[in-house]
Amino acid sequence: MSIINDMQVIPTINCEDIDCVKTKLEQLRKIFAELPSSDGATDENWIQIDVSDGKFTPVVTWNNPEQLSEIGGQVLNFYIEVHLMVQRPEADVKRWLEAGAKRIILHIESEFDFEKVRKLCEKHGAELMLALKLDTPVKKIFPYINGQISNIKLIQLLAVNPGHSGQKFQPQVVEKIRSLLRQYPDATIANEEKDGNKACIFSECRNCNGEAVTIANEEKDGNKACIFSECRNCNGEAITIEVDGGMNPDTAAQVIEAGAKIIAAGSYIFESDNPVAAYRELKNLTSNT
Repeated sequence: MSIINDMQVIPTINCEDIDCVKTKLEQLRKIFAELPSSDGATDENWIQIDVSDGKFTPVVTWNNPEQLSEIGGQVLNFYIEVHLMVQRPEADVKRWLEAGAKRIILHIESEFDFEKVRKLCEKHGAELMLALKLDTPVKKIFPYINGQISNIKLIQLLAVNPGHSGQKFQPQVVEKIRSLLRQYPDATIANEEKDGNKACIFSECRNCNGEAVTIANEEKDGNKACIFSECRNCNGEAITIEVDGGMNPDTAAQVIEAGAKIIAAGSYIFESDNPVAAYRELKNLTSNT
């Protein structure tokens, strides 16, 4: 596993009991079985399990990773990311990692020892993604990206309030995506050859010290093309933004255009008359970017 270079759609499971989890996993098995890369676990086969504790959120959802052993082969072809909407998540992090989770999503608004959790994920070969509530200013995540606290590369932005599934998309998340990428440009937005160098398309041209880049500053589609020998952000890698909540073809298109690389969708897929078609509709959006 590594930083995501291609767009992804990750179905989300938000359940109250194991029977609901089993049902949705079977639906996902059918969805992924129709994909060209369905033979074994691949980068396409990510799923998200939402966990709410009734304290960090107003609802309580299934949180028994030990029961995954009952499901057996249903989970073997999936990479699991767990979105822990939990006030004090450290104990749950350990349980989910021991159950085989490959990515842990924690809210910076919750209470946990960051370094302890980071090392625990590293020990289990899992990725750590940090999440922000809808009303949390995006600047709160900066110390976790710029090295002041850490160099996290995976960020989730909620487009709804945490907890209930099926909420309406809140458009202010689009500007949060843009604001985050303005501060930490994603050099993979564009990577065009120019005079033997590469043109990285950002909203503005700045170097790692915050100073304007004067090597070249050409306009391109309303943005500026900064000419470097290679395209990297200040930490040497691009950050990856996942957006979760209220996703459908219209809202997904908005966040993809703003720079998100992962779309996490639950209700649109599972409440559809045809979940396979609903997933493919979202997947087609990411394939055409």
